[in-house]
Amino acid sequence: MRKKLGRLVQLTLANADVVGVVALTDVYPAFKDANEAKEALQRAAAPTGRDPKFRAHAAQFELKAWILPFWKEIAKTLGVDAAAPGARPEEVNSERPPSRRLMDLYARAKQRYEKVVDGPKWLTAARLETAAGHCPQLKSFLSSLLELAGATPLA
Repeated sequence: MRKKLGRLVQLTLANADVVGVVALTDVYPAFKDANEAKEALQRAAAPTGRDPKFRAHAAQFELKAWILPFWKEIAKTLGVDAAAPGARPEEVNSERPPSRRLMDLYARAKQRYEKVVDGPKWLTAARLETAAGHCPQLKSFLSSLLELAGATPLA
């Protein structure tokens, strides 16, 4: 996708009705951290220079990290007792990434974690601000969306 990103961004931003383009990628497994991932997106999207209407973002290490602030509630709903993987969800790293931890938690309850079904159940619009309070990369991503929409970014 990164090979096509520059052309796609260029074509999209050529439309006068478009206020901006936001790209989001996981850090894991291709990059060492969010900064490296965002720089790669920036280079792919605008090889000749940065466009202020393009925003590059990365989930440190995976999007699933943004669900981890709700770990205790998830465990309680599943009927299992499991300690949260840490106070900083985005620091749960690639040695045992968030997706693996969620799969393991669901497996303890003899259930299967389905990211398309279970992810949106826990990371709803009403919970985004709570998750952003624990996840700086999510906060940055949401702030870009709000700014491009003409709203105030998250504080």
